[in-house]
Amino acid sequence: MGPGVFFMKKVVIVFLTAILAANLTAQDFAELVRKDPSLAAGNLCPYEYIETALTPAPKGFHPVYVSHYGRHGSRYLSDSKDVDAVLPVIAAADSLGLLSQTGKDLYRDLRTVIAEMDGMYGMLTSRGAREHFGIGSRLAGRFPEVFDDNARIRAVSSIYPRCLLSMANMVMGINSETDDVKVDFITGDRYFAEYIYHRPEDVESPKKGVAAMHYEHRSRVSGPDVMTGHLFNDREKALALIGDPHEFEFSLYRLCSIGHLTDSGIVLLKYFPYDQLMVNFLVNNSRFYYRYAVTEQFKEYQTAVARPLLKDFVSKADEVLESGYYAADLRFGHDTALLPLVTLIEIEGMENCLPYEDVYPSWNISTQICMGSNLQMIFYRNKSGKILVKFMYNEKETMLPALEAVSGPYYDWPAVRKHFLTLCGE
Repeated sequence: MGPGVFFMKKVVIVFLTAILAANLTAQDFAELVRKDPSLAAGNLCPYEYIETALTPAPKGFHPVYVSHYGRHGSRYLSDSKDVDAVLPVIAAADSLGLLSQTGKDLYRDLRTVIAEMDGMYGMLTSRGAREHFGIGSRLAGRFPEVFDDNARIRAVSSIYPRCLLSMANMVMGINSETDDVKVDFITGDRYFAEYIYHRPEDVESPKKGVAAMHYEHRSRVSGPDVMTGHLFNDREKALALIGDPHEFEFSLYRLCSIGHLTDSGIVLLKYFPYDQLMVNFLVNNSRFYYRYAVTEQFKEYQTAVARPLLKDFVSKADEVLESGYYAADLRFGHDTALLPLVTLIEIEGMENCLPYEDVYPSWNISTQICMGSNLQMIFYRNKSGKILVKFMYNEKETMLPALEAVSGPYYDWPAVRKHFLTLCGE
């Protein structure tokens, strides 16, 4: 690929991402997916930063502390389950001469992506490393008063390597804008279980209930012959190889959703017929929302997941605002903890519980819980000691509709603190 083509491709991606950051209608998003099928990858979409202006703090207030939770950056598939479900079928079909030309092209590109993932399942890609380096450098660049020469950061990570490497890259990004802040790096099963991704054992998981909803919904909206007719030249023989066409197709969709995150950058989702790609996106959108958001049906479980994390935000803010010892608390984990948190506190755009089949377009998995998604709470203080806080989600200022702001996106911290503790059942 020549430099001119690469530049134009980058411009198109930035342009589409900028549009995607806005409040999209269903028609808007559908048209974007026509132009760039990778946007239908759901929570496997990469993190894209869109520069936005920040609202100045009220007069006399200065940033003093940052509290953060970030999902790891772009990664390879977390395990080989979808590869094992898809590759043997397509390989067998190829050996039997059952692949259409589209099927042959997909098989070729699949082999390239799968070869890159060999021995790397669940690991951060180089793109994921760049995402977190950028998040860190921009954070330090926006708030230099916080990250001064004497700054110390407390960074706590999930035990998974992709999160540990995300932590390292974000800290390197912060240090690229400062005079080498001091960092306390922390990880371990204790922190993972207590709040980074707490999974309650005394509350029934929604996993089985969501799986049943997902399968019923998928079977109703998706015919079994669409992908078999697209990728194979003999439907009956293909179905004999595939088994359950719905399960095969969803595994294929998840596998293809990872290609553009790898070094190869191959957009495997382009091999899906457009209408069928949107079916898979819509089914995945509802499935993920109901599996991990705080909804009416599964509120008890996801609230139990989010509460220890929210309590950690409050307790560490209490500690740091009193002592001033840390400039920032950085936490690195997973979308499956971040989504319960932001839906529990009801940040703007996530404050309403939605019916399963009406999740989209009010909630869009590709934009609202992509790789690298992060919540930043920026604390401000004035000379009299009054504390304000503002919320940034994916580096954009956001609101808490449940509370009244003092000015713009700035909230009274004691009021926010009281609200958070109420959400925690205290």
